[in-house]
Amino acid sequence: MNEIGEKLVFVKTITPELIDIFSAFSGAFNPMHTGADFTGRAEVEKKLGINSGDRIAHGLLYASLISAPLWRLGGDGAIFGELKGLRFMSPVQLGDTISVELEVAAKEGRKLILNVRYRNQEDKDVIKPTQAILFVRQP
Repeated sequence: MNEIGEKLVFVKTITPELIDIFSAFSGAFNPMHTGADFTGRAEVEKKLGINSGDRIAHGLLYASLISAPLWRLGGDGAIFGELKGLRFMSPVQLGDTISVELEVAAKEGRKLILNVRYRNQEDKDVIKPTQAILFVRQP
């Protein structure tokens, strides 16, 4: 278990309900997430390359999709230690399907070093490929 090269993938489609729940949980009601209008919205949409009125997901919403594969990889009692250099590459919009791929890159006792990729349905990185640290109960 947890051999170098082992991979896990978790896939989730972004829905209005997910964004609404995350907004309520986090208290982040940015109009870019809620769809509300504001002065200068068209300029922001143009800069992001999205259509007028489109909602985008909170970056931390789709970054959190790492949780399910971490638990599946590490099992009960595993503890997430770090997600290195989190950098968002492009907006995630309603209907986008995000795949989070984890690959065991190294093992140091009970610590797993994982390569992490977040991609959309077009196989485009939405978060810069990075590494994560996961502490597991058993080496």
